[in-house]
Amino acid sequence: MYLYRYSQWQFLYGLLAVYGLRIHEAWNIANWDKSVTIEDSNGIIVTDNTSKTNGNDENGKPSYHQIKKKIVIPAILDPNNQDFWLCIGHETKTGFRVAFPISPHGHSSNCQWIKDFNLIQSLNLPDIKNPLERRMNGQHMCSQSVNKWFEAQKYGFTPHALRHAYNIRGHNLGINQKVLANSLGHGIIMNSTTYLRNESYESKLQGLKREIRQDNANRDKLEKLKLKLEKLENENKYLRSENEHLKTELKMYEALKGK
Repeated sequence: MYLYRYSQWQFLYGLLAVYGLRIHEAWNIANWDKSVTIEDSNGIIVTDNTSKTNGNDENGKPSYHQIKKKIVIPAILDPNNQDFWLCIGHETKTGFRVAFPISPHGHSSNCQWIKDFNLIQSLNLPDIKNPLERRMNGQHMCSQSVNKWFEAQKYGFTPHALRHAYNIRGHNLGINQKVLANSLGHGIIMNSTTYLRNESYESKLQGLKREIRQDNANRDKLEKLKLKLEKLENENKYLRSENEHLKTELKMYEALKGK
């Protein structure tokens, strides 16, 4: 039975932990063994306004054109891939998006968990029959099976907790909230409230300690800059005094020379 194929479950566990996926999204990955091309039509260019015949409208004002940029996201298995961005297909809760990997040590190319979980291999998901079929309660077959697996293993947490942990790691690494929210596929408010509500006191304490260390480091840097500024001001004051002294001596010399 599929419940006992541990390598597949370990692989899935790694995907959920590293990318903060919802369970069914693991079965909606679009770029595992092939690249994905995205058309970005948000780019705006202004045409040359040096002449009325070169991109200007009938009133002589420069016209605007929307341009489409093609962005290629390489396959995860592409040997030249260094970012390991994951494209999640449209058949998901929040539609198409791009997620990036995060471990406690870093993200994207610095994500050690990519290696630790041995994710660079053929997509090795559990053999769940009709994984994206929905049950009467609206839950996907895969979600039901994965939740049962976690419960059977007595992990003490649900698969969704890995998604919360991903978000907390991102915050601890100082990743921009909007970037994190985009990777997770939800809004900034949910990202900064609901998803952080499950952060442990130990994690909060570590975050507080880190902020205090950073604040102390910034204060030390500020004090050093203040001392350097004070030293430069004293040197400048001395040079001005020396300059005035030399001017006085020069006037006395010229006065004596005139006699």
